[in-house]
Amino acid sequence: MKKFLFALFVMATLCSCQKYTTEDLAEEVCDHMRKELRSEGAYVHDVRLIHLGGDNYEGVAKISCDGETLNYDITVVVDGMYFTWEIQ
Repeated sequence: MKKFLFALFVMATLCSCQKYTTEDLAEEVCDHMRKELRSEGAYVHDVRLIHLGGDNYEGVAKISCDGETLNYDITVVVDGMYFTWEIQ
């Protein structure tokens, strides 16, 4: 019984470590976008995402560039602990 409970605990821990919450993912995407777009003189203020299902998310990124701030539609795909984002 102890071995079963220990195995169940290990499996639950491993599974939970592989998942992002929507809010955590939005923060990670925002940080990554800031790093990528900084060289182009852009600043990412905020990223908001909604979960579409499966590995797919979509949302809005608020970005400033050349004195103008606009909202851009983005898509995000998550595969375990990795993600990709794309401005539409």
